[in-house]
This record gives sequence, structure tokens and C-alpha cells, in this order.
Amino acid sequence: EIIAAARTDGIDASLPPEHQLSRATFEPVDIAALVRCLVRFSTLIVEQRRIKEIEANPLLAGPRGAIALGARIVLHPAEIADAALPSSAIRPYPSQYAAPWTSRDGTPMMIRPIRPEDEPAMRVFYDLLAERSLYLRYAHAVNLAERISHNTLARRCFIDYALEIALVAETRMSSGDSGIVGVGTLTREFERAEAEFALLVADEYAGFGIGRELLRRLVEIGRVESIPRIVGYILDENGPMLAVCRRLGFSIKTQAHDPMVIASIDPLSAAGSAAMVTLPERSVT
Repeated sequence: EIIAAARTDGIDASLPPEHQLSRATFEPVDIAALVRCLVRFSTLIVEQRRIKEIEANPLLAGPRGAIALGARIVLHPAEIADAALPSSAIRPYPSQYAAPWTSRDGTPMMIRPIRPEDEPAMRVFYDLLAERSLYLRYAHAVNLAERISHNTLARRCFIDYALEIALVAETRMSSGDSGIVGVGTLTREFERAEAEFALLVADEYAGFGIGRELLRRLVEIGRVESIPRIVGYILDENGPMLAVCRRLGFSIKTQAHDPMVIASIDPLSAAGSAAMVTLPERSVT
């Protein structure tokens, strides 16, 4: 057996004699439960800035989950102002940008920032897209196998919220499972003091108003985040997307001998304010 004892300076572990190793048995660990525990622990630290020190010791992981048998929390003194508290090096999940919405046909949806655990749902989402939809989004033929690879989807789901906001529209699908039916992204371009938007909606849900609502919310996020300009590059044959942009107050600029149209808006202007949807007047740094 493995013998472990908790000490103030860590864990000591000793192994059985070498000739007994072949007979040693180890209980499997529920890796998914352990990951959930660590993610929640990290979220607690990031969201509760008053925490100065925190320790879960020992943390017992086994086949039936993970449990902290002991914990210790030290808070920053009350006299320290919130503005003076240390900031996280990584921006926490922007839950203030999550809110329910009802589509034109009455379908209830939740529009929220993407999370790392959305990778399986994003793989299903790409399966719902026709080749034409992918072409209009990326302006070239798309290798679906590459788009749904683990490496690609991990980059799209595990993002730095200080640099990019990706909103997903989530609803109960015909299968009865919750699924993603639309994605809108807003990626900062600090060198040009602007952010680029992009949208994708599952073909089965086209015409529900999902793309328009995602773009409205991205414009409002741009306003809250003080982004001076939002821009999108759209194929001139993508009429529905151009129509959505015009209705939301975007200016449309065509380019000679170039099929790509530039749609842009200043979220801080009157036109940008007209496009906005109500969201809390705050952002997390």
C-alpha cells in the first residue's frame, strides 16, 4: 500500500518493498470529479478577491469523487479597499455577460460566454453547419476534421477573456439535450484600437434572430469594455449578415475588386448605443 501522512510542509509518501510492488493495488481516481473540484477551487480564488491565502489539505480523491478533509482561508484585512486588492493575472469568467433570451419563435435560450468545458458541444455545433455556412463565415473551403480537432476546439473554448469574448447561444435541442446553436466572437486588436466580430449560427436555427441578438450583445460588450471600434469582414454575397449589420447601425464599406465588405461601428457613439442590449454596467479585470 501507499502510506501518506499530511504535514505542514507537504506530503510524505513511502512505497512498499520492491518485491511487493507487483501485488500493490491502487483504487482508480474519478478524474472528472477531481478536475471539477480543481476548477471550482480556482474559480473561488479568482472571484473572491478578498481571499489572501487558501488551502485544502488533505484533498482526498478516489473512485467516488474528491473531498477536502481540511481547509484554511485567510482574508485580506477589512481596511484594505476593494480597488487596492491584488488583481488576477488571468481575467475570470465574465458571468455578467450571461443572460436568457427568447427567439422569434418563442424558443428559450441562454446566451453566455463560452467555457472550456464547451468543447464537446462545439464539436456537435460544427456538425450542424452546412458547407455553405462555413464558406460564408471563413471565405474559403473549410476542413471540418481540422475545425473539430481537439487542438482547434480547445483554443476556441479556453480563451483569455481579456483579449476575446465568445458568446454562445444555448438551448434545448430536438434530442432533448442542451446544445449550442450559435456563436459570436469579439476579438481585440490592441494595435489598431479595435475589435473584430464574427458570427456562426446553425442552419436549422437560421431566421430565429440568433445572429442579430449575438451581434447586439457584442456591440454592448464593446461599449462596456470601452472599445472604440468594432469591425467585421463579410463576403458581399452574404446578404443576411449584411442586413443584420445595417439594422444595428453598422456602416458598410465596399472595396473595389474585393469581395470582402467591411462593416464597422463605434459602440460609444449614438449609433452604437442604439444597437445595445441591457447588460450590467461593469467589467471584471
